[in-house]
Amino acid sequence: MRSGILTSIAAGNEGPEVSSINNIAPWFLSVAASTIDRNFSTKVQLGNNIFYEGISINTFDLTNTMYPLIYGGDAANVTGGFSNNLSRFCVEDSLDRNLVKGKIVLCDRYTSGKGPLNAGAVGIVIQNASTINYANTFPLPTSVVNQADGSNILNYIKSNSNASAIIFKSMQATSMSATKNPEAEFGYGSGHINPLKVLNPGLVYDAGPIDYIRFLCGQRYSNRHLRLVTGDNSTCNAKTSAKVWDLNYPSFALSTSPSETNFTRIFNRVVTNVGTPVSTYRASVTGAPAGLRIRLNPSVLSFTSVGQTMPFTLTVEGTIDDPLVSASLVWDDGVHQVRSPVVVFVVS
Repeated sequence: MRSGILTSIAAGNEGPEVSSINNIAPWFLSVAASTIDRNFSTKVQLGNNIFYEGISINTFDLTNTMYPLIYGGDAANVTGGFSNNLSRFCVEDSLDRNLVKGKIVLCDRYTSGKGPLNAGAVGIVIQNASTINYANTFPLPTSVVNQADGSNILNYIKSNSNASAIIFKSMQATSMSATKNPEAEFGYGSGHINPLKVLNPGLVYDAGPIDYIRFLCGQRYSNRHLRLVTGDNSTCNAKTSAKVWDLNYPSFALSTSPSETNFTRIFNRVVTNVGTPVSTYRASVTGAPAGLRIRLNPSVLSFTSVGQTMPFTLTVEGTIDDPLVSASLVWDDGVHQVRSPVVVFVVS
């Protein structure tokens, strides 16, 4: 950051649960995978003509051919030292290639697919105990079904010596339950990046090393811990200490306690004009729920040159009924729309 280099970093691998980001330092651009309002369903047809619908992104085509179906728990690689208790999970090397080759395997736990693939299987049906709301790709035709359907498929295998199945290519459909995420920005972050608009944002919230030092000092970092981050001899003192919420960051977050029936917080920000030299931006706030008041001062910013900076304050006050609410601040000059999320949340 000191050298003018943007550091982009993975948000982590703990999602898609709320507040599951791991890398939260404000000098990073933390990036996560996004979601869409689509379901990717992959159907499994058994030899008795019963269909089950699972989840996966399956681009393989089994050419409408039925294949023998076997339970992983009945195909243990005994000579390799594996028992049925392990082979039912289809872990690597646990399956007997002589029993699995050319067949579709039913597995009792979510798997990468390497075990069945290495054993020569042509497909996988995974019965998953937990609910998943995302679809993965696998090295073989695969469908992830729920536990109830998985139990029915296992019963079919156990009651039929010539059990067979076919796995169809995935179908994509719009989710009928696609609604606004109740976790708001805590669930999906600040939004999607538009690479084209990044080249001409209009306004930027600029911050340098001293801003981040003040931010860390505002969190009561000791000099020792501060220097672990800065790599120099920086110290926390009256000049370098500041309120955490006054970091010149393009978002606004206010935490309250359950006992606070009324709250007020004033955020100080400075924006820099990097767009049209002579321009006027007007502020608008959308999405604020009843009881939450958000005010800008000033609400109009007029620039006369590129690189010119202008300060403003954003005041959040009122009450909230939900543990998390959000709104959006947009500065608009008719060409650029500079959006920042405003989040209020309860910390118990």
